[in-house]
Amino acid sequence: MMTLRRAASIALRGVLLLAALALAAGLGVRIYGMYRFSEVAKQFERDAGSLIPAQYAPPDVPMLENAATWFRRGIDAMVVFRDPDHPISSHEVDLLATCEDEGPSALDAQARALVEEVLNRNRPALALIERGATRPRSRWSFSYREGSHTEIPNLRAAVDAARALACDARLALERDQLDAAIARFEQIAALARSHEHEPILWMQMIGAAIERMQLFLGRDLLSRGDLELNHLDRLERGICVIDVEEQTRRAFALEAATLNEVLRGELPPIDANHKTYTPHWSERVELYFDGHLQRAALLEERGALVAAMRRPWIEGAAEARAALGSRGVAVPNLLDIAGRSQASRTLREGFRTALALRREGLLAGRYPASIPENLQGNAIDRLTARPLAYAVRPDGSARLERVDDPEETKEILSSTRFDGFYWELPAPEVRR
Repeated sequence: MMTLRRAASIALRGVLLLAALALAAGLGVRIYGMYRFSEVAKQFERDAGSLIPAQYAPPDVPMLENAATWFRRGIDAMVVFRDPDHPISSHEVDLLATCEDEGPSALDAQARALVEEVLNRNRPALALIERGATRPRSRWSFSYREGSHTEIPNLRAAVDAARALACDARLALERDQLDAAIARFEQIAALARSHEHEPILWMQMIGAAIERMQLFLGRDLLSRGDLELNHLDRLERGICVIDVEEQTRRAFALEAATLNEVLRGELPPIDANHKTYTPHWSERVELYFDGHLQRAALLEERGALVAAMRRPWIEGAAEARAALGSRGVAVPNLLDIAGRSQASRTLREGFRTALALRREGLLAGRYPASIPENLQGNAIDRLTARPLAYAVRPDGSARLERVDDPEETKEILSSTRFDGFYWELPAPEVRR
């Protein structure tokens, strides 16, 4: 009997010792994880930076003076796809897209009348958006801590609004109403900028898509022969700048900071649907012991992606894949975001270069034979790091374009509408 009791006592002591060792090992992992996360977070902040999440729409800006309020009202008022008394067909949707993409000349008389009818139905919504573009620049009146800021039920609603503005601008150009078209250009920019600080999915799906619409409209505006210097000034001021790298960096820094607060028990875990998630006890144990270490590894991945977005996409994507290793397969969409951001940057900087060339042409009466040295830094294809091609024709007109697309970029460019890397510059007349 004593032998059995002694054996049981030894076994119990062994179990307790093993439990103590396991607890000590777990605490060691936690302490090391906290240290590791702290070091990685410092490195991320040094390399990529971080911003403190702030409440949007500052309280000293009255709601009716908040641009985001009017944008939101305008977006919610859009009936392009939601008019119960006049439901729009897929054919009408295609017509609007054609008008925005190719211009009214691609429509026959019946299609043009239908597009104009849809736009007229949405005049009240467009007026609200126009009003927002004149208000102090602010953002949606939600905070990061509330999950999605906009809570727009239909992700396409803001894109629909931008498409309507672009269609209206192209119809105005057809009627030679240049000032009205440029006003729409400016309003599209303001609408796009209102999304630049949204969570990355919203910004990529809405803000960047609207920015591309604006830049394609700007390309058409720039090709007109009746632009004056004051028009070029408005176009330059109105260019939307959605910095995807900056937004991505901010999102990752915020993610790290927020989940660190979850680990400390200061914030409840939130699932993908922005609902509070109550973890199982085993998940709580894992979160307690391994959470910081997991966050450190994830933050290192995010840092690699942000660094990749600062390089030409062909180099940056390879760099990111190498840094992520086997984990890279889990984030192909983020690598694509890096590519789309560089495509957007090429569109934006190419447009700026073309604007500067057009200005020089108006002032001098002719375009320079080659891109001036002070413009060469922007005249770069950010996907491949190759310079944009530029040539002056015998008739005095010129063309700036992206050429020789390598195989590696075709998937990025085919994933969304990136087919317009060219800028036509009509032969100038001297303007003094």
